[in-house]
Amino acid sequence: MWVTYNQNLLAGQLQGIEANLEQTRTKLRELQHGLRRWRENRVQGGRKPAVDGVRHQVERALSAQFMKKLIAYESCWAIEPNPTSRARFGT
Repeated sequence: MWVTYNQNLLAGQLQGIEANLEQTRTKLRELQHGLRRWRENRVQGGRKPAVDGVRHQVERALSAQFMKKLIAYESCWAIEPNPTSRARFGT
């Protein structure tokens, strides 16, 4: 069995992972911002975000290669007495 090391290949792979990581962080920040706006009653009209819908958006954002392993997230929902929703993530 032969194992070879190629610095250019490694650099390219890391560049791709870093690009995916930044795109995923951007999507999650946008989702987080939207949930915060809804929680602070700054959204006019529309339906309140559903748990399944938010979970689906997070899963879709994390669908890029290795993102589920690199980013941990938590969603918090409290319905009574004041409906609130929060999403937190970290790398």
